[in-house]
Amino acid sequence: MKAAKKMTGQKTDKAVTLGRWGLYPDKNTDLVVDYSNEDHCGTCAQYAQTKQKPDDVIKKNVEKWYRRVLLWHSIMWSILTVATLLSSAFACNTTDVLRSTQSECDVVNYLKHAGFPSNTIDTMVCISKYESSFNCDATNKNVDQSTDYGLFQINSYYWCSGDPESKYDECNASCSSLFDCQRNTNCAYRVWREQGYNAWYGYKNHKSTCDNYHTNC
Repeated sequence: MKAAKKMTGQKTDKAVTLGRWGLYPDKNTDLVVDYSNEDHCGTCAQYAQTKQKPDDVIKKNVEKWYRRVLLWHSIMWSILTVATLLSSAFACNTTDVLRSTQSECDVVNYLKHAGFPSNTIDTMVCISKYESSFNCDATNKNVDQSTDYGLFQINSYYWCSGDPESKYDECNASCSSLFDCQRNTNCAYRVWREQGYNAWYGYKNHKSTCDNYHTNC
C-alpha cells in the first residue's frame, strides 16, 4: 500500500496509535499519563488504591497538623508542670528562710526573756546581726570542724552536745535544739555571763558599731 501511494504521489498516512493510546489524543494528557502509570505499576484496581484523591490529601494534612498540635500541647504542658514544681520548691525554700529570719524586735524579745540586762540589749542585737543576720537556722563550719549554730552562732565544741566535735556541753543542750531562737538566746546568756561580748567575733570585728548600736523597739 505504501509503495502504491508513493508511486501515485500520494502522502502516506500517519502511524495509527493503537488501543486506548488513541483515545482523546489532543484533549487529556493527564489521562494518558494515568494510563502509562497504570501500565507500569499494575492493574486498574491496584492503581486506584494507590492513587490519592484530593480529599484524601487534605484529610492527611489535617491529621498531620492535628498530631503536631497535640505534640506541642504535650511539650508545653510538660514545661509548664516542671516550671510550676520548681517555682513551688523555690517559694517553699524562700518561705523557710523568711520564717527563720527574725526582726530586730524579735531578737530584743528573746534577749529579754533570756534575762539580759536592758543596757546590754542593743549590743547583743548588733552581735546577732553580724553573727547570723538574725537567722535562727544559720550554721558555720570552723577550721577545727566544730560548728556554730543559730541566732548567736553557739559553738558546738564548748556549749552543746550531739555534734561530732562536741566536748563540754556548757549549756546542757543538744546542738540541734539551738536552731530554736529562744533556746539559742538562753545559751547566749550563759556565754555572755562567762566571757562577755568578746566571746563573739561579730563584736570584736564591729566593736565601735555595736557599742553605739540602737534598736527602735
